[in-house]
Amino acid sequence: MEIIIALLGLISLLLLLLVFQASGIKAALSRLENQSVQSHKKPEINPLEQTDSGDSEAQQSAFDEFLAEDPQRLSLPKSEQFAAYREWRKEKGMTWSS
Repeated sequence: MEIIIALLGLISLLLLLLVFQASGIKAALSRLENQSVQSHKKPEINPLEQTDSGDSEAQQSAFDEFLAEDPQRLSLPKSEQFAAYREWRKEKGMTWSS
């Protein structure tokens, strides 16, 4: 009789562990589903935050040109890249200051 009670206790404990495992798996799947849904959403464009894309494209191409001149600049930390880019723009006369 004592063996049956011990086995029932053990089975109950195992079932309880299974329930906890299932709830953990369910939570993990919910997180993955939310991430998947958010990654597939199209970003909403706020008309008040629109910028002129022509300026950003010009700046991007100038930065690409700067990086293309010396490929070693790609290995620099971002802060050093931008400092060198500001200096490069100053040398090219591309700055706003006079």
